Amino acid sequence: MLGALIHPVVYFSTDARESLYRRTEFKRVIEGADIGGIQFHIFENGYAVFDTDNKVTATVTCNSIFLALSLVTGRSCLPMFEEEFNKVRLTPQGDVLNESKIGSLRNAFVIFREWRRQWEKEWKTTVYPESVARDMVELGSLIHDSQYRPIILTFYYAWSDKDRGDWTGSYWLSWTCIEMMIFEELRLHLSSQSVRIELTDAILKSWRLRNIIEYFSNEIKEGRMHAQAENEFISAANLKELGNVRDIRNRIVHKGYRPTSDETLNCYALAERTFHRCMFLSGIDYRKWRSTPVQTEGKASV
Repeated sequence: MLGALIHPVVYFSTDARESLYRRTEFKRVIEGADIGGIQFHIFENGYAVFDTDNKVTATVTCNSIFLALSLVTGRSCLPMFEEEFNKVRLTPQGDVLNESKIGSLRNAFVIFREWRRQWEKEWKTTVYPESVARDMVELGSLIHDSQYRPIILTFYYAWSDKDRGDWTGSYWLSWTCIEMMIFEELRLHLSSQSVRIELTDAILKSWRLRNIIEYFSNEIKEGRMHAQAENEFISAANLKELGNVRDIRNRIVHKGYRPTSDETLNCYALAERTFHRCMFLSGIDYRKWRSTPVQTEGKASV
């Protein structure tokens, strides 16, 4: 089994925050849920335990639900990476026992409970109702099963880097979202034009990004594409902005340029449109799950 703590730290409970601080045992608010063939449990103290030793698949499942929580609450929580998981086991009484070295500082909050209590007294951990945990799992399942999950999760990593002030990391990840979306839009457009699958595959393999931009620009000019809806990504304005962010991307890769916060936020804004486009294509309206905490103080991430 692999364990991961939601960070910034949260509780899922209707109990008073001060009583939660004094607790030594926490019940499961989600028990035996299944996403992608992996069963997992989520506890009141924000700890998630995945019934697998495969860190790759656990990472995908974990980040699908952690992104879902970020969308449900409007506060970004940090994604998990493979090396951060703790190997754990559950006792018959439901306690979580650590069986490996601490994978990350965030997981130390679960193992060293006195440390967490001291931290909570100073920072006032956010408390959400248990229903938010259920919403997180429901939305996370949809994200995990989306065919656009690679783009959606890459946007999540760009969002996290942006919030931490890692402008270069966020720019690179935002650009990756954009590039993946451009090729996906080309595939969708060619399919709508009844282009044979064999020819579509050949085009996707041989065309470079500049070829695709030129093609879409011409399609818009000739009136064969109409990007009017809010959830569309290909538009004349976006294609023009794409050229600007591509130039900066090339400077980052080839000259070691460090983008400014404004440059990163411009690139991130384009990536955010790819996220909304992917959610629309997946039939996911995450806004219907939006919630608010029961008790909150301290600093919001977003």
